[in-house]
Amino acid sequence: MWYVKNMAVRLSRAVLRCLPILIIAVLLPKPLNITLPHDPLAGLLFLVSIFLGFSVLTAFFMLLYISAFYTLSPTGIRILATSVIEFFAGAIIPLPFFPSELLPVINALPFASMQNTPFLIYNGFISGSDIIRSILLQLGWLVILVALGKMLMNRALKKVIVQGG
Repeated sequence: MWYVKNMAVRLSRAVLRCLPILIIAVLLPKPLNITLPHDPLAGLLFLVSIFLGFSVLTAFFMLLYISAFYTLSPTGIRILATSVIEFFAGAIIPLPFFPSELLPVINALPFASMQNTPFLIYNGFISGSDIIRSILLQLGWLVILVALGKMLMNRALKKVIVQGG
């Protein structure tokens, strides 16, 4: 239930922020406008990947929310995690600009699955079997993070004591 609520809050915020920007981007003159992927299959796989990336992001943040059971204030963990996610997801520096020696490690982390993978599929930077491999990696991270979240949530709820009426 908390996972779905977190997804709904994140999705509503993203849609309200991005929809006006996307409408303007479509209306801009070429070459400044945004276009659909050249390959319809890549467009479909982009949608699958964006959903998986969104789910991985939500599962990761659920782990942060679960950490609030064990800390006095979750603020520090949230700020640190947000900074790490933005850096390793490619929000600050696009991942293709990182040194080639570091890319295999960075791409294997769950952070690349959150943002970088869908955009690489959308713009055609990766194709064919690389897309399938990237989507399977996203799916793997989703399964790991959700399983870890369920285990930690069950453990945390066993220790919760509620007082009062």
